Amino acid sequence: MKSMCVLRSFSPWFVAAGFFAGFVLQAWAQGGTGVQQAPSAPQAAAPPVGNSTSLATQTITVALPKQPWQERSEKFWATVKGVNAGNADAWKEMDAIVAWVAAQPFARTPMENMDILGAYFVPKQGVEPTLPWVVANAALGWYDALRFGSASGRDEILQNHRFFVRAYVLPGAKTTGQFKQFMTEHPDLAQQAVAKGLSFAERERINPHYEVHWPTAYGLERIICAQGGSCEPPKAMPADQWDNAWAQAKQRVTNYYSVPIEKPK
Repeated sequence: MKSMCVLRSFSPWFVAAGFFAGFVLQAWAQGGTGVQQAPSAPQAAAPPVGNSTSLATQTITVALPKQPWQERSEKFWATVKGVNAGNADAWKEMDAIVAWVAAQPFARTPMENMDILGAYFVPKQGVEPTLPWVVANAALGWYDALRFGSASGRDEILQNHRFFVRAYVLPGAKTTGQFKQFMTEHPDLAQQAVAKGLSFAERERINPHYEVHWPTAYGLERIICAQGGSCEPPKAMPADQWDNAWAQAKQRVTNYYSVPIEKPK
């Protein structure tokens, strides 16, 4: 998602949807024989346990309950695997995913969108045209994490999953290098992309079309629950503090995508 159309002074939402739809459809029409492979999913494990008189330890894999969006994400990566294997049914499913994204660019969670961007659109279209969409999802995702996630969940999202730079890391080191090069050599274009992405996110955050509680799928709380402990979700931020959370999210994202950019984390 170079730009496929010239943005004029239309309604931000219609500009966003129209631009994204045009980008998606042209990117898909360009074809290709495959998309990026799924990243390795980190396994959640309990602390080592064992006989107190023995040096032997045992790692226990905890079966964590999945939220609907996580099951949808797993299905997406299975589709990617099928596409790379040349499976005709997988290509049909990918066609359907692309059509859905074209029609509803924010219908999936920000984490899912980062994966879709990184698996298909960034390798096809490059850094500049995809950056507004990466920024929009970064802002929305961090806003959700501040409102509904726990401290450990936010750490997991940001560090383990490299959320802010995920779409430029998934395609590999070459694309990550191109991202860093663009940000340092074209700060004016980068700033414009950041502003555009935040404007897309501003409208979506008022009336979101996806599961905003997705950050509750991360953090120590779900591991404690799976081990028989409390299953209470993280305490949500009071609604009267959401505007402040949005200001924090925008500032965090603006700072991250400002130049000079360091090694992506």
